[in-house]
Amino acid sequence: MSSTTIATRNNSFLMEKTGAIQTRQKLVIQTMQTEFQNGVTAKQLAAHLHFEGKVATPERNQVHPRLNELVKAGLVAVSGKVKDNSTGRKVAWYVLTDDGMTAFSNVA
Repeated sequence: MSSTTIATRNNSFLMEKTGAIQTRQKLVIQTMQTEFQNGVTAKQLAAHLHFEGKVATPERNQVHPRLNELVKAGLVAVSGKVKDNSTGRKVAWYVLTDDGMTAFSNVA
């Protein structure tokens, strides 16, 4: 395994272990606080961030991993399921927790 790969993995581990918030996580929290106070799907969030020029594509994969990390950290929660209009499937509805709502002052 290359030294770059090992360094990257170690850096990621340390960031997760120390609780350091990543740039994309910060972006997700801030956007949910300002634009989606009542909740959002991963697809809606990605589309909004793409429209704003903050992520490369409008695909949910741009934000879904960060949402999972934020759920694990207790800043975001899945409050239910909603029907996605384009696919007809039920998808997760993400909302900020109380800690997520107040995280903005700690993230800025």
